[in-house]
Amino acid sequence: MHLVGMALYVLWPDSVRLIDFLILNEPVYARRFISVFSKPWLNLARTIVKSIFILGLMIYTFIQIKGYQKEFGEHAPKPPLYGIYEVETFHPCVRIRLAGTSLSSVTKTVRQCAWSMTAYGALILR
Repeated sequence: MHLVGMALYVLWPDSVRLIDFLILNEPVYARRFISVFSKPWLNLARTIVKSIFILGLMIYTFIQIKGYQKEFGEHAPKPPLYGIYEVETFHPCVRIRLAGTSLSSVTKTVRQCAWSMTAYGALILR
């Protein structure tokens, strides 16, 4: 809904011309742009300030996106246990030690004991 409102806001000054052209099939002439200031150097300064403002917003957005990529995107550091593992044996209720990482002194209990498997392969949640 916000995009529709913004589009209507942008199109509103030319709404009569758009209706004449698109619906009534009448010729529409080019719109004359009236300069804001009477002195030409002020109009040039206005254009330069607007261009610098828009360019600054674009650069700021680009810098933010690069920061987000370093934090959350494909350039983000991988977690300590990232990767593919080959499981040789599986025990549903075990304690594992995170070896080889910065968390090597921490032991975690893997809470996979809340289920069991029937003879037919169905899972039963406890």
